[in-house]
Amino acid sequence: MNNNENHERLTRKQYREQQQNSKNNFSESTENDLDDNNINLEMDQERTSSRHDRISKKLNWIILYLCMGIIIVFLILFFFNP
Repeated sequence: MNNNENHERLTRKQYREQQQNSKNNFSESTENDLDDNNINLEMDQERTSSRHDRISKKLNWIILYLCMGIIIVFLILFFFNP
């Protein structure tokens, strides 16, 4: 082995510290990613729930208008029976 290879080699202690640091960095980045994912999920749920509320209100109005239309048609047929 030449001198350059000896400088590139790590002691066990250095290697363990390097591994520990990389694990800590990975866990921190994973926690940040999870936090970001949770925030995005909450935003998507809010969008979905508000969209669901708007659609359900529109559907309720449509059902009301259809029921009123059916009642009006039956009243017309009942009173103006030829």
